[in-house]
Amino acid sequence: MEVKDSDTFASHVAELFCTSCPSLEVVRSVLQPVQCFLQSALHPKGQAAQYHFEGDYGVTVLFVAGYDASRDCTGQAPMAHAARFWIAGNTHPRSLDLQQQIRTKLVALTNGTPVEALPLMSKGA
Repeated sequence: MEVKDSDTFASHVAELFCTSCPSLEVVRSVLQPVQCFLQSALHPKGQAAQYHFEGDYGVTVLFVAGYDASRDCTGQAPMAHAARFWIAGNTHPRSLDLQQQIRTKLVALTNGTPVEALPLMSKGA
């Protein structure tokens, strides 16, 4: 899994690229304990399913269950991956804590796959 962070609209955004694709139920079981719940699902024809979770303090998680060819948060072509997550939220200290908890849980979900982690960044940091 590779982790990238970017600074957009005074919020924190982290992208996680996974070498395997967890099931929706596994992702849900990781996010529910931190009060992040599924809000919507898209199943575009010919593309990977997309699941949008929301939690307290403006935290959102987008889970793309499959390969996604769109650019990463830095504008680069994405690395090879089987699933992709975006974790976003505002700059409130509790939001930052929840984002880090979610990021840690999702990284652990990959069972020790190497991670390139960049520090969380925010506008004005």
